Amino acid sequence: MSEQKNVKESQQPVEDKQTLEDTKVAVPVAVDDVATKHPLQNRWVLWYDNPKKRHSTESWEENLKNVYTFSTVEDFWCLYNNILAPTKLSIGSNYHLFKEGIRPMWEDPINAKGGKWIFTNPR
Repeated sequence: MSEQKNVKESQQPVEDKQTLEDTKVAVPVAVDDVATKHPLQNRWVLWYDNPKKRHSTESWEENLKNVYTFSTVEDFWCLYNNILAPTKLSIGSNYHLFKEGIRPMWEDPINAKGGKWIFTNPR
């Protein structure tokens, strides 16, 4: 009987100040905190076009595809981490990032005096 008592006592954790400091574990964040999203000032739309896939009867506008709309920092990173990298797109394909309500076309009045940035990725 005394052997069982000694075994049970030896299984008890040693609690001294140093051991407690060394074994501290980060407190998990509450689910509500994880679900908090950080809104952007505007909603944004990522568009895609592949001019080489366009049929002769298809206009520029018909070739544009709305890929994803986002309005929070977290949703942007969701898109960024899961979308096909620009280097993997077929040659001539484009991504366009515009505020919601503005289409990536010169004909959109908001783009009348606009320009564009082009980033070319070497293959």
